[in-house]
This record gives sequence, C-alpha cells and structure tokens, in this order.
Amino acid sequence: MVRGCSQSFDLPSGRAWLEFEVTSCDDGSMIRQTAIFDPVGLLGILYWYSVYPLHQFVFEGMLRNIANAAERETRLADVEIVPQERVAVTGNQTL
Repeated sequence: MVRGCSQSFDLPSGRAWLEFEVTSCDDGSMIRQTAIFDPVGLLGILYWYSVYPLHQFVFEGMLRNIANAAERETRLADVEIVPQERVAVTGNQTL
C-alpha cells in the first residue's frame, strides 16, 4: 500500500481530512478515497448532513478524474517513441 496524500482542513463547523491510498492489485491498482469529518457542535453536524449529497457527487467525480489521469499516464509511459526518418522526394531525387 502506498499512501499518496492526506490533507486536513479546519472549518468553522469542524475539522475535515481527505485521504487517498493506492494499493496494487492483480489487474492494476485500487485507489481508496476517505473523507473524515469531526464536527463541532450542532452546527457541525447540520453542516455535514446538509452538504453530504454534494460531497458524494464531488468526491466521486474527483476520484474518477484521478483514476483517468493515472490510466492516461500509464498508457503514455508504455508507449515507446521511435524517431522517424524524414524523407522528401522531388522528382527522382531523395533529399
């Protein structure tokens, strides 16, 4: 397991952490995204449940974009770039 990133945020309604873990699997890698919120009082609890549906949407999109970027980087790393010889032909002469 590789722990990629952990970020904390101090909000008026509590403290939040967003963590990503990458684990190798037989057919690639698995990314686990964990959001933790430690609410402060009733305001914090109300905040969490009021933005929960939005967070589901945002976090799902964030995770999908991270996975797509990682797959794109992997494909680019697997491509071997071979310099091509450039030839221009004019009439019967090769330049």
